[in-house]
Amino acid sequence: MKTHDKPRTQRLVLTARLNEGARERALELVGSMRMPPETDGFERLSVYLSDCEVVFLAEAPEAELLVRQILDDPVRATNISPWLPLFDGPLHRAAEVYNWPADELTRGTQACSRDKPRVERRSNP
Repeated sequence: MKTHDKPRTQRLVLTARLNEGARERALELVGSMRMPPETDGFERLSVYLSDCEVVFLAEAPEAELLVRQILDDPVRATNISPWLPLFDGPLHRAAEVYNWPADELTRGTQACSRDKPRVERRSNP
């Protein structure tokens, strides 16, 4: 890697099942999240919400390390503590098993076998 190249962004996905009726409170928490997340080293922080689940997507060159630092720090962990009563079970990591970045295709050339979407099958640890 050249010294001026931007480090590759990592994506970390954390999911949790929500307690029944917790969606409204989750929406309130999303509305009160401080911005911008890049002050903590993140490039992007997304929250996806269904009626029964929440998904957190953290993107940064060292996303897993940044999230672990937050969770291991008693002061910074307070950022996630309001979410904990909403969870029906543990917050857990979801492994990426499929990714196809369109920007890796070379413009003006025909796609070859290495340009096919990457499918990775992983066993759960």
